[in-house]
This record gives sequence, C-alpha cells and structure tokens, in this order.
Amino acid sequence: MTERSLVPSLALSTVMLLVFSCTVSVLGKVYTSSYKVMNMVRQEETLLQDLHVDVLELGGGERLVEFSKFFVERMSLIEKREVEKEVEMISHPNGCYKCIKEFSEAYNKLREILDPSSSESLREHMDFFASEEDVKGARRSFIRLQDVYRLRAADMANGNYTGFLGPPLSCKDTYDIARTSMGESRYSFLRSLEWLNVTLDLLSNESSSPEEDPQERCPHESSVLGLKGRALFRLKRWEDAKEVYDKAVKQDNTDPEVVALEKDLTEKPKPFYRPYSIDTKVYSLCSQESKLTPDEFDPRLRCMYRPASLRPPYLRYKQELLSVSPYVALFYDVMSDVEGDVITSTVKDKLIRATTLQKKGRSIDEARTSDLHFLYDFESPAVAKIGQRISAITGLNTEQEWDNVHYAGEPLQILNYGLGGHYATHTDTFSEEQKHKLGATALENGNRIATFLIYLSDVDKGGATVFPFADRAVSPVKNMALFWYSLEPSGKLDKATDHSGCPVMVGHKWVANKWMWTYGNTFTRRCGLTKDATQLDIDRYMIHGWT
Repeated sequence: MTERSLVPSLALSTVMLLVFSCTVSVLGKVYTSSYKVMNMVRQEETLLQDLHVDVLELGGGERLVEFSKFFVERMSLIEKREVEKEVEMISHPNGCYKCIKEFSEAYNKLREILDPSSSESLREHMDFFASEEDVKGARRSFIRLQDVYRLRAADMANGNYTGFLGPPLSCKDTYDIARTSMGESRYSFLRSLEWLNVTLDLLSNESSSPEEDPQERCPHESSVLGLKGRALFRLKRWEDAKEVYDKAVKQDNTDPEVVALEKDLTEKPKPFYRPYSIDTKVYSLCSQESKLTPDEFDPRLRCMYRPASLRPPYLRYKQELLSVSPYVALFYDVMSDVEGDVITSTVKDKLIRATTLQKKGRSIDEARTSDLHFLYDFESPAVAKIGQRISAITGLNTEQEWDNVHYAGEPLQILNYGLGGHYATHTDTFSEEQKHKLGATALENGNRIATFLIYLSDVDKGGATVFPFADRAVSPVKNMALFWYSLEPSGKLDKATDHSGCPVMVGHKWVANKWMWTYGNTFTRRCGLTKDATQLDIDRYMIHGWT
C-alpha cells in the first residue's frame, strides 16, 4: 500500500466537507441521536466534573457559588438514579422525551448562570446536555409519529405505541405538544385539537399540589380552552370556537390564551396556513413496515446465492431480488456483529447533525433528523474490509481516490437516529445545480450511481426504508444490506429509486451506507445492449467481471 493511499484525497475531502459540514450552534444537538441521549445520562457525573474544572478556570465569585449548589444537587440526584433503567426507557418515545426534557430544564438554568459563550471548553461540555431546542424537536417528533403511523394521541399519552408500553405523559406534556403543533398547517390544527382534548381529560383526573415543580404543573383549564378555541377558529368552526370561549372566559378572562381567542373572534383575521402535504403512499408503506414482493407475481424476483465478483468461486452471498426496475436487492449476513460493534464504537463520540443540500447550501432540515459521521478506509481495517466486501458483492469499484481528483466511492457513512428520527422522500443523486455548488470535483466524477445500505441494528418498531414509486418497504434486520441503482444502465436517473427512511417509533436505529460514483465505475458497470435494458439484463456479465 502506497503512502498516498493511506490518506483521503484533497478533492474528496473537500467535497465531503462541502456536502456534510454545517454549523449547528443554535439548534438541538441531542434529540436526533438516541446514542447522545443515552450518553448524556451515563456520562453526567463525568461531565459535571469537567464543568467544575471549566468554572474554576474562569475564576471564582458568584458564578462558582451558584455552580457549586447545582453540582451538589445533581450529584445527589445521580446517586439515587437507576442509570441503566433510565437508559433502557430511552428506547421508548415517552421515556426519551422525559429524559430530554428533564436534562434541558436542569441545564438551561445552569446555562443562565455560566454563559457557555465565555469559554470554548465550557460550551463544548454544555453541548452534551439537551437544550430547549431539543425539547421542541422532540415534540415535533411526536406529531410526526402520530401522522405517519396513525396513532391516537390518547394512546401515546398513556405510553401505548401499538402494544409497546412505556411511561405516560403528563397533562403539561400533552399541552406543550398541542402548542408545538399549532401554527404549522391546517392539518396540524386537527392534531393540536386532539392533544388538547387529551389534556382536558387528564386535567379532570389530576390535581396539583403546592410542593409540585411549577415547570411540571398542569396548565389552567382556561389556557387549554383558549388554545382549543383558537384551533377551532383556524379550522373555521366559528360556532364551536365561540362556545369554547364562553366557557373559558368564565374561568379566567385575563388568561393570555383566552384574550388571544377573544381577539380572533372579534377581528376575525383570515387564517394563514403553511403548505402541508400528506404523502399517503409513504405513510402506508411505513405502517406496513415490510412489503418485499409486488402485488402481481414476477418469476424474476427470487432468492439466490450470488457469487462474489472476481473472487474465489466458493464465495457466495445470500441475495433476494425485490424489484427489477428499479433494481433493488437484499443481501443477508453481509457483516458480523463484531464488525458492526467496531464501526459504531468508532463513531459514537464523533456524531454530528445530518444536513440536506438546499439552494443556499447545506442546512439543518426537519426533513432529515439523524446524526452521522464518515469513516475512510484508512481509519480502520474493519472499514476497509467492508468496502472490499461491498465491491465483491456488487461488482462495483469502491475506491475513495487514486489521483487526487477522481474517486469511485465515498467514505462509509454511519448514521444514528433519535426520537422519531426519519428522512423524508429523496434521491441520492445530485442535480446539475447541486453539483455546481459542490465544485469541479463533483462535476468531474459524474454522479452517485448506486447505494449499499447496511443495517447495523434491529429496530423494535418503525425505521423501515420505503420506495413509494416501486411500492416496496424493507424493515431493518441487523447485518442485512439493501442495495439499489439510482441510475439506469443508460445513465438516466431512475426516479423510482426515490426513497424514505420511516420514523423510528420504538428502539434504536444504526445504519451504514456506501455510495458509488459513475466516473470510477466507467469500466465496471457495463452499458445495456439496448436503450431500455435493465440492470438484471447485464447483471450476469458484471458478476463475472465482463465489462
């Protein structure tokens, strides 16, 4: 191996930086990764010790006194905490939310005392803890889970997610979720109304005590009614809104929500709705979780032991062909548990928020909620071996660089999803406009030709990969790989490979994927003999390495 091959090329590194880097200083950094939430619980004591050092370095005074009080309180709480039991509950949406919320409320107080911007080390350590933005993101995740899987707010509040049981939500939680849903779209007002009705039911069964934490205290009924009336008003149910107002004003006519409702009813502003679309096909496939065969029988779709390309003849991989056009296949047992553990342990403390490429560049987007890190072959023998295995299975070149300009494959992308983590329908390829933004190197290397996605974990519920145009849904199975070509043999984009990552309902989701590019595979993926040739038509030639 040459010295040059031990490091990634400057060209590929530049493209990776442009494609995946993004500043996330003002947005939630924890809720999009289940590992980060678990690590926050497990490492709190160590992180508090680090914060103590940071505060000492900034000098004494009132800040040190206030931190010392906080330190003693949290250390006392840690001693009583059943850490592993809490970590186990993070796999459930309600347990995860409660954990994020509890840490956010505690450490937001500390943020006010310490001012994280006063020290880089202090800021980095505080970033390990959930913030108010994480809580808001987690609430939006509840709405997403409810929409996609058609869940009842009452069941979610009780901790029942299609039979997966967890801790219940408080009336304060359900009210906050309703508030988060307000103002998004006409459809979301219906969701808000449902959560407000659940809140009213909980209020009728709960009572506050003087010793209760004010932040956990249930909202006044007048506030809930006021918000409910505003939701009804935006749904153009004027008479219902007026009836709710008459009830709310008798309880507290000074409540801000009641005053806002009165203003709506008096001035009657025209409701403004943000664009909102319901992808019923994606939602249906996500709910099915697994749809591997078409509605009509196709004899070409079968299981086989696929010989490895240009490898010893005894080497075989278990393949199941799911679709001919687009070409989508499953490969079972492509890696071992040990290899998966090595990969996830390597990236756990390097995860950053995933972004999407927009007109103004990379940015954080609610369409994609997960954390990621890229691993180059030179960083780990396990990673290099997986790249070689992907090449053997697919017959494609996965080299990351060879002349500081051109490459055949990207580094291995590792992703971890958090509460309701998902990726909305998208294509893996880049448009010409996007490639121009990425620079000359991306333009010279063509486009992403294929994707090899490996599931590094099972998922208790949700988290399927679905192809709405191909009518397929694949549930995660540990060590299984999903493979598809984004480009037809002719080089034309195959729109049917647009896909979605369904929200994770219960459990933890880890995946790894490798993208292969056209330039580096000019002589490995042959052209079809006809303009409308499918990948299946040329597959047997590629298996034998005939270009």
